[in-house]
Amino acid sequence: MFDQIDAAYYRQRACEERDRARRAAGKLAERCRQRAATYEAKAAALTAFILGSG
Repeated sequence: MFDQIDAAYYRQRACEERDRARRAAGKLAERCRQRAATYEAKAAALTAFILGSG
């Protein structure tokens, strides 16, 4: 159950970082996009773990 909560948290953070990247410019926008990709990767890994262990 905690893995599902963590995956949802990482998906939400990725969404927030993508929104922040749209509003930002230059290096800040690039950092936000990189953070969003990292959060999405973490969520995908947790989701794969959840589905594999289910």
